[in-house]
Amino acid sequence: DHADGFVAQITRDGPQKIEQYIAELLNLGMGVDSIVLELIPRIARKLGDQWVSDSLSFTEVTIATGRLQKLIYSLDHLFQETRTNASNNHNILVTASPGSHHTLGPLILANYFTWAGWNVQSESMPSQHFIETTVAKKFLTAIAISIADYDQLDRLPKLIQSIRSKSLNRSIIVLTGGSLYNSDALSFGYIKADIKTNTPEEALHQLNRILNFTTEASSSI
Repeated sequence: DHADGFVAQITRDGPQKIEQYIAELLNLGMGVDSIVLELIPRIARKLGDQWVSDSLSFTEVTIATGRLQKLIYSLDHLFQETRTNASNNHNILVTASPGSHHTLGPLILANYFTWAGWNVQSESMPSQHFIETTVAKKFLTAIAISIADYDQLDRLPKLIQSIRSKSLNRSIIVLTGGSLYNSDALSFGYIKADIKTNTPEEALHQLNRILNFTTEASSSI
């Protein structure tokens, strides 16, 4: 498991050593898609766990997640070569909650959907106006909203209601998750989203299940 060693490096060493570590993994045969879609998300979860357990301070986690984000950007040109060509006409907006300053989670999810062949638009620090305007002007299959704290969670029901009322696609699928869901999923019990999940894999699985059911129902009619 390279994640444990990487967590130690990313919280202790500078960017140069981190890049050397990634270069070594690539030389050993690890695919860039595995690094971006599996290793980095695992590292991000471990950082969150260590923050919750007080093994790392908020400052250490913030610095480490910032380094992870820069690492994703530095690997982007290689990662894009591995992506599946858009295999459907599905569009998704992946966004943090309005007022949020966390960007790593939405970036990881956006990369996952890009790799899976979806047409992805992402926004890490959106306003509510941006979200409402985007869903009103662009036909989106789904929207994914990442929640980081309880204030954002309190505002989420009205945001979802606004999205459904303004969306060009009246059947838009709403997903939610994020660092708060990972630590306190029960607090999302009253949220009327179509999908609540803590992993990109589960998000895509549930989306495909809804879309396949919708397609089958339409065919039957």
